Amino acid sequence: VDQVQYASIDGTWWFVRALDELWKQSGDHQFAREMAPMVFRAVSGAKQYAMDEDGFLTHGDGETWMDGGGEEHPYSPRGNRANEVQALWHRGLLTAGRLAEKFPDLGETADNFYQLAEGLATNFQNQFWHQRRLVDHLNADGSQDLQARPNTLLAVMASPELFTAAERVLITDAAAKEVVRPWGVLSLTESDPDFHPKHLNLTEYYYDEAYHNGDLWLWLSGAYVSALMDSRHGFEQTRMLMDEVLEVGAVGTIQEIRDGAEAANNDEFGGATSQAWSLAELLRGVVQDYAGLHVDLSADEPVVVITPQVPPKWDGLSVRTQIGETPCRLDVGQDVVLWWGADEPLGAEILLDLGTGGKELGRWERNSQEPQWGWVVRWGE
Repeated sequence: VDQVQYASIDGTWWFVRALDELWKQSGDHQFAREMAPMVFRAVSGAKQYAMDEDGFLTHGDGETWMDGGGEEHPYSPRGNRANEVQALWHRGLLTAGRLAEKFPDLGETADNFYQLAEGLATNFQNQFWHQRRLVDHLNADGSQDLQARPNTLLAVMASPELFTAAERVLITDAAAKEVVRPWGVLSLTESDPDFHPKHLNLTEYYYDEAYHNGDLWLWLSGAYVSALMDSRHGFEQTRMLMDEVLEVGAVGTIQEIRDGAEAANNDEFGGATSQAWSLAELLRGVVQDYAGLHVDLSADEPVVVITPQVPPKWDGLSVRTQIGETPCRLDVGQDVVLWWGADEPLGAEILLDLGTGGKELGRWERNSQEPQWGWVVRWGE
């Protein structure tokens, strides 16, 4: 009861990333302001207790999400500087900078955070790439660990601004060869001597050894689809998750893991039967990657960018979501229509980006059947 255990270097920064995403989607400045001191305090603590001379966050072998065995018996040691941890830290610094800009009366200077982020990005470029390949982590002695793991995809998800388009292609091409399989994304490539093909093989090893050394994690499929420059190229991962929801295991949800080796069926036992982040990543990908809805209501000039990448196997796509406090529906088909469930049009610039640059092509039209407005793009107009 009297002990406090610190077993996660990344949990705080996933929270800060989620705060940033929520702020953009909701435009809730009051909530962002309430949370800002927490973010500033987290940055201060990380600088004091975890940041090294290169601006990287350091951590133990079992303190990332790949935590099987914990710190006492880490089965997937990734100390002491994992790639996605640095990307999360970069995103956290950028978020702190935006909060400081928006709420200057809180007494923080935005440039201090941005300078830290810039220095981190420069050192990340210099130390985390090896022969056009993003490495999984730096060891305590500064050497690069070359194990082929999916955390490169999480790094892109954590802070896209840390990577160029060309670097994202390198990352996703490598992932497609090494860890992305038709039945999901592996935690470790099969060619690695530490690869465990089955989660449960208790006569040979304790199951924690397999969790991040071969087990396939279904939530990672979302990170792969999002990291691709064209999400449609990852549709088979989404198709696989949809089959999971409708036909496999606990219908209506998605499990945590599968065996690393392809199984005769997907009913193998192991991990959680229903995992929230697995299902959440499927839903997020449909809205953000395929419908292409990207919202930033936190900006001084709020903007909604629609970049549809509807898979060829779908005739169209309709998604229901919420922007700010208002429910809405985005239809992408013969026309692109953002149905806005309010009496007045959305007070933000809306851009349709078809890959040739953002351009406002639509117009607001009153729905004669329902008390709502629709932002409409009609092809060929």
